Amino acid sequence: SELAHQTQIKEVDAQLQSTPAEVASILIGPEASKLSVDSKLEAYLRQIVGEFPLSITALNNYLRDPSRFLYQNLLAMPSAKAPHLAYGTAMHAALELLGSRRARSGDPVGEDELLARFDQQLQRELLTDVDRVRRQQRGHEVLRAYSALTDLTTASVWRTEYKIGYASSAAFLDDIRLTGRMDRLDWIDETHKAVRVIDYKTGSPKTKNEILVATETARRELSERERSLPEGIRGAYQRQLLFYRLLAQLDRSFEPDITLGTFDFVEAALDSEKLVQHTFTLSDKAVEELKTLIRTVMSEIRSLKFLADIPEFTA
Repeated sequence: SELAHQTQIKEVDAQLQSTPAEVASILIGPEASKLSVDSKLEAYLRQIVGEFPLSITALNNYLRDPSRFLYQNLLAMPSAKAPHLAYGTAMHAALELLGSRRARSGDPVGEDELLARFDQQLQRELLTDVDRVRRQQRGHEVLRAYSALTDLTTASVWRTEYKIGYASSAAFLDDIRLTGRMDRLDWIDETHKAVRVIDYKTGSPKTKNEILVATETARRELSERERSLPEGIRGAYQRQLLFYRLLAQLDRSFEPDITLGTFDFVEAALDSEKLVQHTFTLSDKAVEELKTLIRTVMSEIRSLKFLADIPEFTA
């Protein structure tokens, strides 16, 4: 019944810090905490993984922590959005307005309209009053600083919030469905159909070397699995841009080639009083390495091999 379902969801929500086995026990039944080859949970997971669409978030979660992948991506446990993520969603909404207006008409977006768009999205997010006021103040300051430093009047914006892998926009690597959404696409060379993908980041800015995993700190943050990957796809940010290029190549309705990728750290406009943007060439070699990785990962996911790497589960 609907009441029973809601009760179950509340129980799951109360167990968000539980181990995957404990969460599975809530969803499937008490026997799920003692997995066997014929367990209900395994049958349930096999049903999910057969048609599982792979996003860059799911791929990075899997490589960083199979337990997180199971918990967040496969079982999709309900959870409240963290305040910084709610803030990021509101910032993206405002930045999308800047880009989409440029793509459609080239008209500028006034400060009041920009801040109103941010406020409108922030109001939809579940936040405490204290968090909402604090995030709103921060967002207004950042957007004012960013818009003052950003000149979109010369930018050749093609698309914003572009989705691939949904509805009629299909992207399949063999029989693996891939999905993704790109913040912004700008023309590099419209004649030769070359574009650049731009991804907005609202967290602390990273250096180019950090993104390329060329610093000791960045290397320490890698999982053991990530350390074993080819250099060109070792870092999560590297894989993100390459994943976008692969999506575009697999979607037959997407005509341009994504040759460059840029991370735009918008918070730096306020904290450093300058734009921090890092652009990377997306090589064919690295895309091929990513394709090999995706095939390997999806084979592991579909066979449930990754469960062996989660201590809470037993074969």
